[in-house]
Amino acid sequence: EEELQRAAEAARAAEAENQRLAVDLQSMQRHTQSLADRIVQLESQLKLAAAEASSHKQEQLASKAALAGMERSRQEIMREGALLRDEVSALRGKVAAHGGERDSLGARF
Repeated sequence: EEELQRAAEAARAAEAENQRLAVDLQSMQRHTQSLADRIVQLESQLKLAAAEASSHKQEQLASKAALAGMERSRQEIMREGALLRDEVSALRGKVAAHGGERDSLGARF
């Protein structure tokens, strides 16, 4: 009978241990699921950040290209301005020459 009581007590202790282990297992499973959810969330944030970084990089490249285009336009405008200044200077010289001819013709008549 003592042996039966010890066996029953051992069985109860084993059952209590099994229940404790089952609770621990459930707790670990919840924690594992929580970690898995957090990983999914972080991966989503990482993808979003990568997409934003790529977008910013493309915007930066587009801005650099636009700036280079504006610089080329500025240089072309400067060249055209220099040509126009030369043309105006040449025309002023011609006007002055024609003015001098007109004055000398007027003096003759």
